[in-house]
Parts: sequence; C-alpha cells; structure tokens
Amino acid sequence: MKRKFCTFICLGVILMLSAVFFIQIKHYKNLNSWLGKYYYCETYPHSSGELFYVIEYTVTIYRDDNKYYAQIVGDGWYTMARYLAQVAGNRNKIDISFLQRLPDDVLYGCERDPFPKGEVLLRFERDGDDLNTVWLAGKKFFLSFENQEGEITTKSFEKVLDE
Repeated sequence: MKRKFCTFICLGVILMLSAVFFIQIKHYKNLNSWLGKYYYCETYPHSSGELFYVIEYTVTIYRDDNKYYAQIVGDGWYTMARYLAQVAGNRNKIDISFLQRLPDDVLYGCERDPFPKGEVLLRFERDGDDLNTVWLAGKKFFLSFENQEGEITTKSFEKVLDE
C-alpha cells in the first residue's frame, strides 16, 4: 500500500513538471514570433507650412535569460529617446511596458523617468498579415496624437528585421 502511494505521488509530480515544462516551451515559442526590429516614421508639419519635422522610431524585441525585452529608440527633431521595456503576451498580441531609460538617452540620470515602471506604452496586435499598434501611455511622446484621449489604434509600425 505504501509503495503504491509513493509510486502514485512520483507519477503525479512527474506529470505536473512535464505540464509546466510544456507550457513554458509553448510560451517561449509564441513570443519568439515577435523577435525582431520594428520601424515607424512620424512626420508632422511645421507651423509655417513650409517644412516637415521627422522622427523615426524603432522597437527591437529580443530575448535575454528567458525574458523578453524591447529597446525603444526615437530619433528626430528635438528627440533622442532610449527606453528599455518588458514584453509580455502571446502569439497574437504583446504589451510593451516601460522599465527604464537607457544610458544613451539624453535625459538619462538628469530627471525622473517619464513613465512609472510597468506602465504599458504600446501594444502590438496581429490581424492576419497586418500589424496594428495600440498606443497607450507611449502616445504622449508622439506629436501626431497630441490632445487625443484613450487608446489609439494605427498600422504604424512594420517589421523590418527578424531576429
């Protein structure tokens, strides 16, 4: 009786560990489909109407030590933003949440962070072959969305490089 009970417990533990391992493998495989570099270019007119300002953004999603991160870079007129963000989600949708400024950000160490740690800046969603960008807290740095409330969904970013 005691032997059967120990065998039952051992089999239960092995089954549970196998399930956890399978779930982790599936999770990594789903998020691995997001690895790569995404690009977006924002243009908006100068008040004179004679020229346009341009800001280019890249989001590079990578995996480090079984966690997923995004490096967000914005370069352009009065802009040189560098952020590290955490990535969470699944095969169809990911949230990109602020972690910290990066050392090559012009305001690194000079002022407090622009977002609370963990605040979702933007979300990428797949819709067939399309990639939708849902702008959340991150929209405050994009002049195109100035004075707009709530979530804004666009087809802004495009994947330009697979990892």
